[in-house]
Amino acid sequence: MIPVAGLGTRFLPVTKVVPKELFPIVDRPAIHYVVEEAVRAGITEIILINHPNKTLIEDYFRNDTQYDRLLAEKGKGSLLKDVVELNNKIKVTTVYQKEALGLGHAVLQAKEAVGNDWFMLILPDMLIDAEPGCCEQLVKVWQETGKAVIATEHAPRDMISSYGIIATESCHCEGVSPKQSPAYSARKLHKVSHLVEKPKLEDAPSDLSIVGRYLLPPSIFSYIENTKPGAIGEIQITDALCELAKKESLFAYEFTGKLHDTGDKQGYLSANAYYTGKH
Repeated sequence: MIPVAGLGTRFLPVTKVVPKELFPIVDRPAIHYVVEEAVRAGITEIILINHPNKTLIEDYFRNDTQYDRLLAEKGKGSLLKDVVELNNKIKVTTVYQKEALGLGHAVLQAKEAVGNDWFMLILPDMLIDAEPGCCEQLVKVWQETGKAVIATEHAPRDMISSYGIIATESCHCEGVSPKQSPAYSARKLHKVSHLVEKPKLEDAPSDLSIVGRYLLPPSIFSYIENTKPGAIGEIQITDALCELAKKESLFAYEFTGKLHDTGDKQGYLSANAYYTGKH
């Protein structure tokens, strides 16, 4: 599940015509990287939570566009080899969020498409270069614990107020057996007691931030449905995750990899410099 309905106001005026999810990181759009990460974890169905005015994103994940046909006619179809191969590995379903009412509200729009399956929620602004991929790391933890798990890392002190922050308990907890695996070291795996959305530094329960990868059960939808909108009318998924942690257990895993937050201009430029160096 990938929410892409945002208006990209931090990048205006260019986002008036080009969705920020299609901004290039070297030679492919940011969303290409996160879909590749999902595929590497064994995921074959992608649910886009989109806005009706951002259909260019849907076009990117089709192999039968006018542009595809034009390149084929000119004998240059091989130039799209990477995206064609990626599209052949996935089924893309689109649902729509017509109003920006928070991440929880966005996720709720995909309830019918998800059904009774567990799912991975991926925020496309967060690019993570890792081997194995971050989604694959979460899947391995889930396979061993059977519990919901979110990715986390230690946030710089000056950025704590910009992220959701996790309060944790000892990783040696109910439902988890000590094993010879990185997932079970005290440094890597934490049981979540509660979460705080964008706290002041002095109020933060830790420096562990949520970084845009969530492996969640279908029961999360009922928690979202029972979440009241906040002061600005948005339904935040953080509140629903608190209920999930309280009633079913939720783990946070310190992933191995390099994170780039492309949601602002500095992070976007940094990601381009990093991936250019790898290209």
